[in-house]
Amino acid sequence: MGTYQKIAGTILIFLGICCLIILTILHIGFSIVQIFEHRDFDEISRFVKLDELESFLRIVFIGIVILVPVPSIIAGIGLINQKSWARKLGIVMSVCFVFFFPVGTVLGMISIVLIASEEKTLNDQQSLGSAENS
Repeated sequence: MGTYQKIAGTILIFLGICCLIILTILHIGFSIVQIFEHRDFDEISRFVKLDELESFLRIVFIGIVILVPVPSIIAGIGLINQKSWARKLGIVMSVCFVFFFPVGTVLGMISIVLIASEEKTLNDQQSLGSAENS
């Protein structure tokens, strides 16, 4: 018991770390582009406040980091340690990763199936135990 949960936890940790790496690379890339292309934004800056846009994008970036990879890593660690709360968080995070096509879709679906099958096994064992006590 718990093997499926540990596999799903490992998948969620892997997806969370990959997401953090990709977001960090994107953040660094956008910062580098902004440094080299800043002089070409004079014409655009008449229409768009670039400082406000940059602040907004940084807030969005921090929000994405807080909402996707961090809870995924937490859920993965909880699943590996077989915490009951981690199953629900793991399913939610797996559903989030289903939208990250193609790798996230496949691994997200696999982790949903693993967590759900583990939960079904636990429910079957609990109902069997209560039937034996009756």
